[in-house]
Amino acid sequence: MPSWEIHIAGKVQGVGFRPFVYRMASARQIFGEVCNGPDGVRIKCNGTREQVESFLADLLSQLPPMAVVTQHSITQIAANSYPDFTITASKLTGRVGLSLAPDFCLCLDCRRELLDPSNRRFAYAFITCTNCGPRYAIQNGLPYDRERTSMAKF
Repeated sequence: MPSWEIHIAGKVQGVGFRPFVYRMASARQIFGEVCNGPDGVRIKCNGTREQVESFLADLLSQLPPMAVVTQHSITQIAANSYPDFTITASKLTGRVGLSLAPDFCLCLDCRRELLDPSNRRFAYAFITCTNCGPRYAIQNGLPYDRERTSMAKF
């Protein structure tokens, strides 16, 4: 079966994009990997061209709330056999071409948790999720991963 690389650029780091891709691929039994890079997100996977194009179309039509895609492409690559779908370590080399996500205000879900005395996150000062909270203000480098933010030691 052929292998493909999907490149997605835009505000796709720090917004829950890799877990989103993982869930979508797992639900469709697509095997491969997803990682951050200095120019966006790269997905390598197996399938027919039609399967991969359909997968990309589904990704683009169901983006996480804070994600913004500015461009995307599919390229056939050397065949590889992936036993499952994984989120892999970010690639640190390459040309930087990434849109940084801004800091987002507290979302309604986090606000509910914050104000609910029965919730384990009640009154937790640092409550955030992939749809809210600091991004730009805590970033120390690219690509966006916890170890390159001020949250690294946590």
